Amino acid sequence: MKTKLIQSIFLYLTAFVGVVMIAIGGTGLINLSIKTLVFDIREPEYSRVERCDDTRYVNGNEIERTEEDIAKCKKNAKIEDQRRWKMETAETISESVALLLIGSPIWFWAYRRGKKID
Repeated sequence: MKTKLIQSIFLYLTAFVGVVMIAIGGTGLINLSIKTLVFDIREPEYSRVERCDDTRYVNGNEIERTEEDIAKCKKNAKIEDQRRWKMETAETISESVALLLIGSPIWFWAYRRGKKID
């Protein structure tokens, strides 16, 4: 009797952990899909392009930027923003898929095992 209760508690906790992992992984993929497909957000959360218009300080002295410097800075910042967005997207996808791939078998094992106990 006690053994069956302990097994049931263990299986329910294991199934709960699996469901939570599936929910977090699925939420991450859905969030990324909505950002890119619905709202067309294809930039990192924090952009560096706005920083190019600021004045530069070298050794405590204020230096005005030329138009050429600003254009070069914006071009480099845009390339860096695209690289960062790709990295953030790849990281989100890999984390979400990993949670789905690990959580699904855990939940499935607990579900099947729970059916055998009952």
